[in-house]
Amino acid sequence: RLIFKDLPGDEFDVAFTYTDNGLRETVTDGRGTTTYSYDERDRLLQRIDPDGRSIAYTYDEAGNRTSVVIPSGSTAYTFDEQNRLKTVTDPDGGVTTYTYNAVGNLIRTDFANGTVEIREYDELNRLVYLENSGADGVINSFRYTLDETGNRTAVEEHDGRRVEYSYDELYRLTQEAIFAPGATEATRTTQYAYDEVGNRLSREDSEEGVTLYTYDDNDRLLTATTDGVETSHAYDDNGNTVSKTTGSETVNYQWNAENRLIAADTDGDGTVDVTNQYDANGIRVSQTVNGEETQFLIDGNRPYAQVVEEYTPGGVITVSYVHGHDLISQDRDGEQSFYHVDGLGSTRALSEGDGVVSDRYIYDAFGQVLTRVGDTDNSYLFAGEQRDGNLGLDYLRARYLDTGNGRFVSVDPFSGLLTIPVSLHRYLYANVNPANATDPSGLFPNVTGFIVALGIGATLTGIQQLSGRRFLKSGKTEWTGSLHSIDFQNGPISGFIGGPYRSSSLLLKIESDEYKVEYLIAGLGLGIGINLFQEYEPNPSYGNQSQVPTPNYINWSVTLESPSILDDLFNGKVFEGTAFWLSSAVGIGDALVGKLKLFSGFGQSTSIKSKFGLALSAGFAVGVSAAMKVEKK
Repeated sequence: RLIFKDLPGDEFDVAFTYTDNGLRETVTDGRGTTTYSYDERDRLLQRIDPDGRSIAYTYDEAGNRTSVVIPSGSTAYTFDEQNRLKTVTDPDGGVTTYTYNAVGNLIRTDFANGTVEIREYDELNRLVYLENSGADGVINSFRYTLDETGNRTAVEEHDGRRVEYSYDELYRLTQEAIFAPGATEATRTTQYAYDEVGNRLSREDSEEGVTLYTYDDNDRLLTATTDGVETSHAYDDNGNTVSKTTGSETVNYQWNAENRLIAADTDGDGTVDVTNQYDANGIRVSQTVNGEETQFLIDGNRPYAQVVEEYTPGGVITVSYVHGHDLISQDRDGEQSFYHVDGLGSTRALSEGDGVVSDRYIYDAFGQVLTRVGDTDNSYLFAGEQRDGNLGLDYLRARYLDTGNGRFVSVDPFSGLLTIPVSLHRYLYANVNPANATDPSGLFPNVTGFIVALGIGATLTGIQQLSGRRFLKSGKTEWTGSLHSIDFQNGPISGFIGGPYRSSSLLLKIESDEYKVEYLIAGLGLGIGINLFQEYEPNPSYGNQSQVPTPNYINWSVTLESPSILDDLFNGKVFEGTAFWLSSAVGIGDALVGKLKLFSGFGQSTSIKSKFGLALSAGFAVGVSAAMKVEKK
């Protein structure tokens, strides 16, 4: 376990302590000491930050979070019998309600201000329609057309505006064509050309002209030239952007030893005017602009850390946020605004407490704002993420995104996957497919739509649900729990390469006088197809956790088919071609003894047809996997 970081230069060192069960108890850094407390099931109850501000949680018996308590008030959550989020009650008593269809897709959201969001899906559970409406009718709507791989080829909006997307054979966006309401020809087009590894070579926009790009051998952007005006970029040895110069104007950036952007001189006068501060997890917790500091209270007990309050050093709350599945609303100086998004999650409208629309937004494919109506202060825009107007960048936790160039300004800490070559590029955003993918972690993209059918070459987070009990024996702790995971990988649907790998395992944590078994996993796996799948390191906490992938695994199978029939699946009769198969997998990763893990098993391969045609081809494996980590105390 990490107990101390000795950082170079003037940076503050960081020290960690842990509970007897190995959970983080304190972190001491330049901000002071952050403390964590847990219940008897090792669920996080409270975090107290160095300035005394706290965030607290309660849970139900299934491990679902039932409340989040912060200084501005308490937000309550309820869940249905399938542990799906049902209601969110904000500190003012307003209730947002979620409704799902039979297969678990979110189909309706009733917001506390009376507005409603409706979602529709195709037979492969891919989003094809989203509508936001209020008392005065439709706020906005988005009807998506998908190609055979699941990429969005067109979106038609409520007012008649239409956008069409084109891709190359690697699913990289090559053209965005915008049609004004009623127009039969595009009123604006933007075309992109790339080199072999995905670097943007040119951007040809019918309104802004042609921009040409050059790079060094490490895929770092050197110049971007539009109509003879050149913008040059310089980097440090770690690949972080340290300056951006256009003519006589230069923006300078400073980075710490952990490659986090800590300061910027945005006007080139040689004086730092923006500084950032981060917690031990690398999440930004404060920003100072021209001497005025804004502090952020972070809810880190979520798949992605979110800001729940902004406040002054004196403790005055300036903004508070309510989150459900996504950001529901903000309360800024007593004025509440509700967020209405498109299928990518970008904020397309804000409505007030009475449901009246106050603001509207339109973006290009990479997130630049094309049109804005309204003047409500709001930082959450493209893909629902935080836009830093002071830096001119989008903050995506691990890194910052330059939407103008469609790439990050620092190297990806995640090295990528050999099975998905485009992920090996250290600067690209969303694998150059921004109409279908987002990157909220700043590490690897999330892809919208039905995972198995997409196959566009992007990685997905896994989903793990962990539940269990604690037992005390002979003064030592033996902890057991059930670990259920769905690990998403994708690729071309032909050949069954990719798809989910599901497993149920038993997680044991055992301690003796001299040795501690950090974790032991043994259980059954359920695979789909010939899997090139990811392992996700277990997190000893309860509830749903999106994990960061660790080692790579390769799984192979041999099949022999025989027929059988199943009913009432995938909206119709299902015809199953069964094939028993044997498989094995081997992985290498720094979390395991000898840096090795083995998986072997057998199962069946299935082809499913419904009234909609061929819906899915899959292999179901039952196997046994084992991994152990033992440390000398």
